[in-house]
Amino acid sequence: MRWRKVPEVIIIFIVLGLISGCSTIHKKEAPQPRIVSSPSATHQQDDDLKDILQRAKNCFRHGSKAQHMGNFEEALLKFGEAIDIITHSGVNLEDSPQLKGLFDDISSCVAELTIINEPELEPYIKTDIKDELEIIDPEHPQGEQPLLEEDKAEEPEEITYDIPMSSHPKIQAFIKLFQTDRREKMQESLKRSGKYLPLFRQIFEKEGLPKDLAYIPLIESSFKPLAYSRARAKGIWQFIVGTALKYGLRIDWWIDERADPEKSCLAAARYLKDLYNMFGDWYLAMAAYNAGENRVLRAVRSLKTKDFWKIASTRYLKRETRNYIPAILAAIHIAKNPELYGFSTEREEPILYTKAPIPSCTDLQLIADCAQTSLQTILELNPDLRRLTTPPDHPHYQIKLPAGSDEVFLANYSQVPPDERVSWLRHQVRSGETLSQIARRYRTTVSAICQANNIRNSHFIRKGSLIVIPKGNTKYEYASVVKDLQSNKKTPTPYQKGQRITYKVRRGDTIYRIALRYGTTVESLMSWNGLSPNDKIYPGQKLSLWVGTKIDVDNKTPVGSGASAVITYRVKQGDTLYRIASDFRTTVKDICQWNSLSPRDTIYPGDELTIYRRP
Repeated sequence: MRWRKVPEVIIIFIVLGLISGCSTIHKKEAPQPRIVSSPSATHQQDDDLKDILQRAKNCFRHGSKAQHMGNFEEALLKFGEAIDIITHSGVNLEDSPQLKGLFDDISSCVAELTIINEPELEPYIKTDIKDELEIIDPEHPQGEQPLLEEDKAEEPEEITYDIPMSSHPKIQAFIKLFQTDRREKMQESLKRSGKYLPLFRQIFEKEGLPKDLAYIPLIESSFKPLAYSRARAKGIWQFIVGTALKYGLRIDWWIDERADPEKSCLAAARYLKDLYNMFGDWYLAMAAYNAGENRVLRAVRSLKTKDFWKIASTRYLKRETRNYIPAILAAIHIAKNPELYGFSTEREEPILYTKAPIPSCTDLQLIADCAQTSLQTILELNPDLRRLTTPPDHPHYQIKLPAGSDEVFLANYSQVPPDERVSWLRHQVRSGETLSQIARRYRTTVSAICQANNIRNSHFIRKGSLIVIPKGNTKYEYASVVKDLQSNKKTPTPYQKGQRITYKVRRGDTIYRIALRYGTTVESLMSWNGLSPNDKIYPGQKLSLWVGTKIDVDNKTPVGSGASAVITYRVKQGDTLYRIASDFRTTVKDICQWNSLSPRDTIYPGDELTIYRRP
């Protein structure tokens, strides 16, 4: 090949270009070394994540199988194990889509089972202040015009706040709303707050958060431990299942820590702390607590602002959330200076309690007896318990007791053998079984089983379901006056046996619990008040009962010692209901009523029947 002659000028330009390029290369900064994990460390992290996923999936699979078979207790237990594996792994869910997806699936299953096991709360869902935020127009309550500047109350200078307090007109409008249309609800909420505010403020201070955040439940739940919203949020801090599990609250067949004021407050403090770290603004953090962080994040990114009031002037947030912040700020103003706004300063006494370890499943009535208090007191101090017993698979569980009663409780409790600490059994429903048959087998009543398991329809139970059975232990099933385990003296009660009283039904009461509290039977209580097994009782309803007595169902009069004989009859070979009724001068109808039987039910040798025999 022949080379063509290149002009000297072109050669000079090429050489100069190469020299310039080389000098530029030499002038560039040396690239910073990238810090990367060693291949072995990366592989180890991947292997750890795979192991966590596999173990959680295995538990989830077992739980799903148990749920399909109707074994809800086992399902919740396995789902709980899966949640524990994920939450204690140290892996950030946002960094692992697979793990987050599995966590969300498990949370959905727990939520479904929780709803199945909490049907008794449905009739008591009430409209609280928060539930009205999506329908009220606080700037124009009842058609009024917004408040003018001169209508605003002047608060004393000594009142301080540890979160920013705006003077937005919407806050003043909510103050006016709480002073008028929602006055009664706000007054109740303020009064009830006295039980929990000291504890909540202490928790927030310990977590390094503004103590004024402890007033949020004034709007969320009116400080009701068993508050239950239509969105399935529960407790004073209104946690849905997924968020509750994420922040370490236990939810299963035996316990729901969303209803535990102390534990749920600690979870709420940590959740709010995470939200503040995400947004850097308390108004947005509280808005995210109500609406969820993703919705608020989308609003912030779309509008390119962190000014809550600017965001609230748009439709990026639902009306409930737009009203949520001014409602809370208005409630804080009122709570810190109630007299200025025309509210009473009366508050319930702070709840005081001590804790004691319960190493094994224990009947709450026994716990009350050992602490020398009432079952009702134990239930009020421990609203997280969903059954009348402590959880069987929670060896480190601590029961809340009245302040100062821990020593006498531990002394009495230590003398009770472990096999006598629970008067409940668990029974898995077999194919074709009825509650009547189960009640006869365990020598209890259909109504007692229904009350203990929140069963609405006594004619329908699902095959494979696990139910708790009151064993019929006469020492604890209906006893309100029992022997002191140390001094062998009777524990004093506020009423004399046989005294007629009028009882006002409280939130969370059941006929069984009331009967248990006052030493009588469900049948007697229903008979005295003209109730049937399908009737419901409601807060505020008044019931008449004779403390510590049962009833002669035929004569409809309360009976005590000597007025009639209550015997337990063991069925013999060849017995029929008619023959037994004749022998005891009663009727088949009465025997069926006393033992929750149908005249068509078959009785078997060895069955035990309760008979009210006339003297």
